[in-house]
Amino acid sequence: MVLKKKFASWKFPSILLLGIGVSNVGEWIYFISLNLIVLDMTGSPLAVSVLYIIKPLATLCTNFWAGSIIDRLNKRKLMVFFDIFRAFSLIASSFLITAKHF
Repeated sequence: MVLKKKFASWKFPSILLLGIGVSNVGEWIYFISLNLIVLDMTGSPLAVSVLYIIKPLATLCTNFWAGSIIDRLNKRKLMVFFDIFRAFSLIASSFLITAKHF
């Protein structure tokens, strides 16, 4: 009985941790494939190293004002908006890449 209560209290955090883990593995695979694509397109290790520099620079540029925006806006609507925006951006970029090849 005590074990069931203990397991039930960890049910939702374990789902959250599993989701974060799967997301991080997917992000890692995406980043490696992006590096390989950039290396194949440019043939330059410098271009690949720029990919490693972009993420910390973006973090430095947005951290000082992003907190105040998140405090003022509805977090749920903001996350839905950015998820949809990211999906449309990926779809648009794939169309642009394939249109370039034709």
